[in-house]
Amino acid sequence: MLSAHALTTIEELKSELLISGNTEDSYLARLINSASDAIRSYCGRDFAKEQRTERLSGAGGSLLLLPLYPIAEVDSIIMDGMALPPDSYDVDGKMGALIRVGGIWPPANERNITVTYTGGYVTPVQAAADPDLTRNLPYDIEEACIVTAATWASHRGAPRDATTLQVEQIRVTFGDRDRDPAMIPLAVQHLLTSWRRWG
Repeated sequence: MLSAHALTTIEELKSELLISGNTEDSYLARLINSASDAIRSYCGRDFAKEQRTERLSGAGGSLLLLPLYPIAEVDSIIMDGMALPPDSYDVDGKMGALIRVGGIWPPANERNITVTYTGGYVTPVQAAADPDLTRNLPYDIEEACIVTAATWASHRGAPRDATTLQVEQIRVTFGDRDRDPAMIPLAVQHLLTSWRRWG
C-alpha cells in the first residue's frame, strides 16, 4: 500500500489523527504517498535509501553532485568507458558529492559519467520491513509528512480547489492554491527549508 518513497507509516499517521482500527488504512496510505511525493517535489530530491545507477554530465569542476544523498556507498564510476580507481575521487557523503582527486570532472553534456551507488536515508517504512536496517531518516522530514497528510485529512470532503469553506457561521480558509500549488502547509515549508536542494 505504501510506496517505496513513503516518509512515514500508517501507524504514525493514525497516532496523529487519533484513529484506531484498520478501516481507514487505504485512505491513510494514499495520503502518506501523496504527501511524500509533494515533499519530494518541493525539496527537489528523494529521501528513501536505494541503490541507483545514474548517467551524469561533468561540469568541469572538482565536484560531481549525485541526486540521491547522503551517499552510503559508491560501487563504481565509469567515465568515458573507463572505470575510475577509488583513489581518484573522494566521497562527501553528507553533501552528496564526488570530489575528483588531482583533476576535474570533464565538462560535457553527454552524460559520459556512470555512477553506481547507494544513497538516501532508511525510512521508517524500510526499517519496519527489514530488521537488518536501522531507521536514520531525520525526524523533521517524517514530521513534515505526518503534518501534511494530517492537514489534508482534516480537509476531507472539501473541494480540491477550494480556498474557503463556510458552514453556517464558521468559515475556514485553506490557503491560496495559486501561491501554494503543492498545498503543503506553510509550517511544513519552513520545516523543509534546510532539506531543499538548490542547484
